[in-house]
Amino acid sequence: MPNVLGTVPRQIFRTLDTYADKPYIVAREKNLAILAQCQAKEAIMLAFEDSTVAVDEPKSARLEARTQPSVKSAISRAATLSGVEVSSFVVSAAYKAAQRTIEAHKMTALESEVDRAAFFAALENPPEPNDRLKKAFALRGKLIANAD
Repeated sequence: MPNVLGTVPRQIFRTLDTYADKPYIVAREKNLAILAQCQAKEAIMLAFEDSTVAVDEPKSARLEARTQPSVKSAISRAATLSGVEVSSFVVSAAYKAAQRTIEAHKMTALESEVDRAAFFAALENPPEPNDRLKKAFALRGKLIANAD
């Protein structure tokens, strides 16, 4: 089974029956631990899925961000472990988060019958907007460029 370096270390598959019982068991447990680490790294590499692959547009827009060195280091390490470039890793993760955020704002869950009744009653007989609501709506338009 390949790992991030391409092959599983040979010592995992060596026969250890010539050793005494105790060293054999310790060596075998150590080898199993090495194998588990290799399998975990391979699973992480295979788990990366570029969420932008379905977007059929040329890559012409730029995206820049400033961050702390430790954050950049963690992102770089995760990208390397996933087997992709940092830019692909960051754009894919940001795109997934953007899609989740947009979807979360599209839905409103009304769990109780009382909430549903109040919601539909307000839709059927909306109250007149007061000054505070009018100001809030005007501010929303200024703060959020693509609110609609």
